[in-house]
Amino acid sequence: MPLVAFIFAFIGLAGIVGGIYAFRSTRRFALLGPAPERWHMYRMIATVFGVICGIASCPLTYVMGYRFETPEGIGRIVGIPFMVAFFDSRGLDYVSSFMMISIIANAVFWSLFPQLPLLFWGNRWRATKKVNE
Repeated sequence: MPLVAFIFAFIGLAGIVGGIYAFRSTRRFALLGPAPERWHMYRMIATVFGVICGIASCPLTYVMGYRFETPEGIGRIVGIPFMVAFFDSRGLDYVSSFMMISIIANAVFWSLFPQLPLLFWGNRWRATKKVNE
């Protein structure tokens, strides 16, 4: 298995953990200090967009893939960040018993991902507001 698949999987695990933290933090953000004017609307938009991305990641699994060289030829791994299947140069597919777990993990990753930029933006907004005071 190529190193890039392990790197994507590590990014995926870090993204899920960070996404859960961001989801919880954005929920409490307005209670813990100053927040942007329409914070709840931004949080709702990020949540709805995340759910749409998570649902869309299931049927788009094949599209979300990358190519890499093998000794037999060019192969293709589908599923970002978690590998769902491998297609060799002849077009034969290789899947494992963890395929469904990978599909669910991809959906969880993509549904939590929009919370990360929202949290970073909120923290940056709060830091600039404190500096300006």
